[in-house]
Amino acid sequence: MTFIPIAINAARICDGLSKIGYTPASALCDIIDNSVQADATKVWVHITRDTRKADSAKNNVREYTIIDNGKGMSEDAILKSLELGSSDEHYESGSLSRFGLGLKSASFSQGEILEVLSRNDATQKFKKYRVSLPLIREKNAYGIEAEPLDKDDKGLISDLLENQTGTIIRIREVRKINHPPLKRTLAELKLKVGVIYFYFMEENSLEIEIDGTKCIAKDPLFTAEANTNGDLDETNWDGKTVRWIQRPKEILLDADNSVKAIIEVTNLIHPPTFKIEGGEALRVEVRDKYNIGANNYGFYIYRNKRLIAWADRLEGIISAAQDQDLFAFRGRILINSDADDLVNIDVKKSHIQLSDEAYDIVDNYCADYKRKSRNAWNAAKNRVEDIPHESVEQKANEVAEATQQTIPNELPGEPDDAQTLEEKDRREEHLMDELKAKAQEDVAYTATQLDNDSTTATPQPAAASNEKPKFIELVPTTTDNVLWELYYDATLGIKVRINRNHRFSKLVYGELRENKQLRLVLDNLFYTFVQAEKHTLKKQQNLKYEQVQSVLDSFKEVASQFLINTARALESEIKNLD
Repeated sequence: MTFIPIAINAARICDGLSKIGYTPASALCDIIDNSVQADATKVWVHITRDTRKADSAKNNVREYTIIDNGKGMSEDAILKSLELGSSDEHYESGSLSRFGLGLKSASFSQGEILEVLSRNDATQKFKKYRVSLPLIREKNAYGIEAEPLDKDDKGLISDLLENQTGTIIRIREVRKINHPPLKRTLAELKLKVGVIYFYFMEENSLEIEIDGTKCIAKDPLFTAEANTNGDLDETNWDGKTVRWIQRPKEILLDADNSVKAIIEVTNLIHPPTFKIEGGEALRVEVRDKYNIGANNYGFYIYRNKRLIAWADRLEGIISAAQDQDLFAFRGRILINSDADDLVNIDVKKSHIQLSDEAYDIVDNYCADYKRKSRNAWNAAKNRVEDIPHESVEQKANEVAEATQQTIPNELPGEPDDAQTLEEKDRREEHLMDELKAKAQEDVAYTATQLDNDSTTATPQPAAASNEKPKFIELVPTTTDNVLWELYYDATLGIKVRINRNHRFSKLVYGELRENKQLRLVLDNLFYTFVQAEKHTLKKQQNLKYEQVQSVLDSFKEVASQFLINTARALESEIKNLD
């Protein structure tokens, strides 16, 4: 047979690599992997901003720079690292790399130019090479350029790597088309870097600094607390302590090839339990500390001690839906490179797919783990729910909380230029100032009424102060007696208040109070209304803010009046239903 070589289109291949699906945070972590592999003890991530834009605006980053004090690379090694699909001989056993594409694909996903500076001998000068996508498109050939060190390069070396080996990776000309706001990127890095590199930070004293802030190692399973508290007894769990469901256990993923893994599972905490003694503020505090939420329960998969999958549901082994009964479930599977054929990993190391054999083995172990975690959560929940309606109210607020975390800043098709985003921020700030002022007026008015009410022999302001803040709250009255209104809470921010004395409310929360599904749906419908109101006030920039506010207020007043008639008509019909 005759082998016929076919030329490749270098520009299209590089453009294809740039669209693998990295977020800025995941791209930066893929590059940090190389620093970890080079035995770095310190990694710095510097971000150069577009000074004309706020951190909350899109397209506000000019370049990313990653510096490490690892063992560095020789000139030949730099050239090898810039090959597309670097050869296996370039990577040591236990490498974090999988395909030899990470540096290129991560960098190309964010910017047009990749620069690599490195030295593996502190007595030698740094060598610098550049990969320019515009030049590759122009020449339709993949290649690199040798470059002299510029002033910025020399400054970084002097400040951080004087008389040391190390590497500097710089991504220049970050794209200005729908690039996520820096604020979002920093939040993702703050949440995830300490988890991704937990073992390296704990065992190898690795330090990672992002935009001037040192990252803290964070164990997503909180095993140190589980070691102190012991194993989970789901029938007697207090809801406040992290417990072991499965202590570290070696399992066989593939008997034929003797591929093994370590599996361990903990049960975290039940945040509503903390409301009993500490109120809503403490519930929110512990929820955030332990990352209890819809996006954080499941399995954390580590390959060669580097996280490759965050809260993975393992193709349905853990419920793919928002199963709140498993919110405290945290599992971890540790694998090595020898499991790569059983655990298919994508290029950006963020998703895995188990082989059929590995899936069945993990699934068999998980059946009992899930049962214990679910039973513990439900037992804790039942202790908190002292009166029947509280379970629906709590569930509605939990759904609202989960929804609030997923509401987008911009809807598809909306303008995202800097001027529009800045005006949105200004309008949101104006709205929040108005809501805060109204909330303060309500508190002052309530206090005055209590002081002046001579018919109240024993005023009890303490009862009001002990009221737990909620995303969805039934109140005796609202502004202009509307059915629902957008309101501000000092702990939670935006919330909805529903007028319990409106005729529609009396129907839903009175005559139909046993219909838990209906109440759950309507509670969150009203909560979605106020989120949409906030978004509309920010979006409709072709009208003055006051005009939009007036129209929305008018709509609520009219809708509230119409719903009185609707409730009147429904009352008689509902009684005729079986």
